[in-house]
Amino acid sequence: MLKGECGLDLWEENYLKTVNRDIYVLRSLMYKASDQAGSLDNQLVIEISQFLDTKLNEHRKLTKSHSYTGKLKTNKLSEIKPLCKRKIALSC
Repeated sequence: MLKGECGLDLWEENYLKTVNRDIYVLRSLMYKASDQAGSLDNQLVIEISQFLDTKLNEHRKLTKSHSYTGKLKTNKLSEIKPLCKRKIALSC
């Protein structure tokens, strides 16, 4: 199987990019929902947080279970950038 620039096969590399994007979007949604609700114990914030936990676990499993070299541009969760400049709209 072909290897990508970060040492993962191309499918895994694309999946890692997708998971990184999902984490960014979910973080943005969670912050926006908590700002609108005024608290972190709002049901919507909790549901987004639970889904974010799932994605963070996927990211951890993917990077730990393979010989991940860390060359992917978004290898650190703190460096995750959106794929586009669109603002995320949350309708409650």
